[in-house]
Amino acid sequence: MPQQQPKPQTRRTFTQRTFTKAIAARPFYNIYGVDTSKKWASQRIINEATALDFIRNNTTIPVPRILETGESADGTYLTVERAPGIQLDLVGAQCHRLHSRTYGPHEHQSEKCEACQNIANSVAATFIENTMLPQLAALRSDVSGLNGVVIPPPWVTEVDRRPEWKTKVSKRQDFVFSHGDLGPQNLLFDPAAMKISSVVDWENAGFEPAEFLDLWAVDTNSYYDIYRNKDLLARLIALLE
Repeated sequence: MPQQQPKPQTRRTFTQRTFTKAIAARPFYNIYGVDTSKKWASQRIINEATALDFIRNNTTIPVPRILETGESADGTYLTVERAPGIQLDLVGAQCHRLHSRTYGPHEHQSEKCEACQNIANSVAATFIENTMLPQLAALRSDVSGLNGVVIPPPWVTEVDRRPEWKTKVSKRQDFVFSHGDLGPQNLLFDPAAMKISSVVDWENAGFEPAEFLDLWAVDTNSYYDIYRNKDLLARLIALLE
């Protein structure tokens, strides 16, 4: 009999107007038999809901509006309104500017359009540097984490599988608010408006050392470079301990 595929730990469901993410508290084994499941499944959803409200009320960073949270057969879930646009890393999959009067058609391709992707990445980088990071840097706390829980970025938790991370306290407000997984897959780009329409997936968000604000990328290769940088990961772990 063929081996049954394990159920994914995270289930994502889309409708025309909503997006629902549910995370189940169960193991998920990779092809090497290693449990790579996300820890703190329920806390992640609660963390994301808290972060979305906090960002919406304290910044101008566009984030999804929460519609509902609860429990289901797929685990703790969060339902939000869908924002217009597509993942930043998918913009080049189909040219959105081929017939534009602004850019010459010779620069664009109907599929895998590097020109479109470069334009979108440039817009995203400007948004992060000029809008997002300054506002996050202004949100400070003398206690790390969020909701009394610390959920480090995924590049940390993939190499350090400890069962929990303790919150840290500083004499001053040394911790700044960090998205925790700021990469092209979590930036929605609206090709019609030529802007970032929403920043999504805040389950790893929380107050962290200021160095964590430097961890971001608008292209996939740069994003995975963070995972491959062992010296950087060791320094991040030390900052969290």
